[in-house]
Amino acid sequence: MPQNEISLINGSGLGVENRISPRAVTAMFLTIDNFLHNYDMTVADVFNIIGQDPGVLEGRALPPYAVLKSGSLSQASAIAGAIPTRDKGVVWFAIINEGANLTGFRARQESLLGQLIAEWGPASGLPTTLKINPERSSITTLNKVAE
Repeated sequence: MPQNEISLINGSGLGVENRISPRAVTAMFLTIDNFLHNYDMTVADVFNIIGQDPGVLEGRALPPYAVLKSGSLSQASAIAGAIPTRDKGVVWFAIINEGANLTGFRARQESLLGQLIAEWGPASGLPTTLKINPERSSITTLNKVAE
């Protein structure tokens, strides 16, 4: 990834000085997924699955079975991850909006993802490439992987 697409000023992730391009965010998501394959895991083991996991994404109009990470500041809203589709398989993406309209940004993110699902068809379930590994999906396992 080109260095100019990632600018991390502090480790908190809070603040407008920290910037990561959508392409870099998507590349990070894919890298995490590839890394987890070494442990018989996928990103679904460590990020929320829409319709299955509770959390901040609950209640949002997001595609079922999508594996997502979101983040918001007062002047930015982002959502990234993988959406399974009937016709295109798993689609990896990142959407980052800047400005002062977080509610509007979230609505537009949901609308765009909904349009993609309408065009490519909804997945009938979590695809094999995003299946969780119940034997490995735990904090203990993740701590071992992090070591």
